Amino acid sequence: MQSEEWVHIVALKSQALVWSASGGVAMHALTQDAVRDLPGLEKCEGDALRWGLKALGARMDGVISDQPATYGVGRMYAPHVQAAARHFKQGGEGRAAEDDLLLADVCNNTAVFLQHVTVSFREAMELFTQSLDIRVKVHGEVHWSVGDSYHGVATAYESFGKYDEALKLIKKGLAIHIKVQGGHTKVVGRLDVRERVARDYEIMAGLYRKQGKYEEALEVNKKCLDIRVEVHGEKSQSVAASYHQMAEVYSSQGKTEEALVLYKRSLDVITELLGENHPYVGASCHNTAEVLCKMGKYEEAMVFFEKSVKIFIAVLGKDHPNLANSYDGMAIVYQKQEKFEDELRLHKKCLAIRVRVYAPDHPDVADSYKKMAQVYNNLGVVYASQRKCEEALEMHTESLGIKMQVHGPDHQDVALSYTGMAYVYCVQGKYDEALALYKKSLDVNIKSRGPVAKSYIGMAFVYQQQGKPKEALEMQKKAAEITSSGQTTEVPTS
Repeated sequence: MQSEEWVHIVALKSQALVWSASGGVAMHALTQDAVRDLPGLEKCEGDALRWGLKALGARMDGVISDQPATYGVGRMYAPHVQAAARHFKQGGEGRAAEDDLLLADVCNNTAVFLQHVTVSFREAMELFTQSLDIRVKVHGEVHWSVGDSYHGVATAYESFGKYDEALKLIKKGLAIHIKVQGGHTKVVGRLDVRERVARDYEIMAGLYRKQGKYEEALEVNKKCLDIRVEVHGEKSQSVAASYHQMAEVYSSQGKTEEALVLYKRSLDVITELLGENHPYVGASCHNTAEVLCKMGKYEEAMVFFEKSVKIFIAVLGKDHPNLANSYDGMAIVYQKQEKFEDELRLHKKCLAIRVRVYAPDHPDVADSYKKMAQVYNNLGVVYASQRKCEEALEMHTESLGIKMQVHGPDHQDVALSYTGMAYVYCVQGKYDEALALYKKSLDVNIKSRGPVAKSYIGMAFVYQQQGKPKEALEMQKKAAEITSSGQTTEVPTS
């Protein structure tokens, strides 16, 4: 096909894409044809390339991360954006700034979709970074779109659990947006600059909370809330999001009553505005459940967790971190109720999702392994008390394996598994095996400055059972010396 003819056809198809996006109707036939032609975009140059990018831009611009009805379109077009982005990287210099900026816009929008919906964090980072590089090259550092790109890259680092790097970048974006605002109300890129500033504050507050800097988080949250009330009024999705985030901080501080009031206020507003089956509603249900769990209201908490799970599966699918978080919350409820087998089942579901969507060194992956190790340990204790010794040893062995993987051999939690296994052997009357494990726990506790007295007490019990009163008394004295001295590290003095 001749280049001019291709340009004309793609122009028509691009218009069809715009019509479809603006009307929210089923795709026009031309639009469907455009899907088939777009893979050839990387072979195009000049006007053909420009029109192809406009076609992609029209579609991805209509894909909104908080509007589930648009997700199917995003999944269809995102691969074409990624192909175009790779082509631009290979194409070198000589392109018009207009073409570069078209690509920057569509890369940024697609990155938001990949990050929040398909949880493709590495691909999102690549597109955010490419968008930032283009915008800085064309506009320089002080431009609202450059601030947007810093915002995007910061959220990508947050997804990887790299909070310090994310904080540096979001502060850059915030500084740019404040400078662009210049004390005046401006709408740029179809968004009020004040809301851009508020979004930067929102990300910054979330990062402070994850770092345990709760006062800083609340201070920034309040700045975000004040802006949004001024711009949008009290009853808006943005204001509800700010209440939600402030509630997260209060929850982290243990201020459950304050948190619950704000979560319910946020939930009521977004449910009225967005309907029941929406990811934001699911997030509010999840966090409301967490607070109820902290308050000891386990049955109520489980109702809200189950609502969040139902929403996340329906809207985000079965491999999304939000769903993993809700499984984790349900597992905690079961743990509080001492329903350890149900707890283990939910932790396994949670871990399976996290290892698929996160890097191995992500904090949430480590958190899942630690919790599974603890529930195996708890099951070991339960089975031992029921004289189910083989099952108990199996659970403690699973726990030990995870702890070794997460912490290495010289950690207090590893010593705890040794003492748990030693107790099971005591129940079985296998005192030699029990003594060997108590000695292992002692070595680890000394190295890690852990609860040494517990190891001595265990060894004393074994010596008693073996008819060795002298050795038993020696161990009891060492344990008593530690506990009576009030040493918090419990390391023996001799």
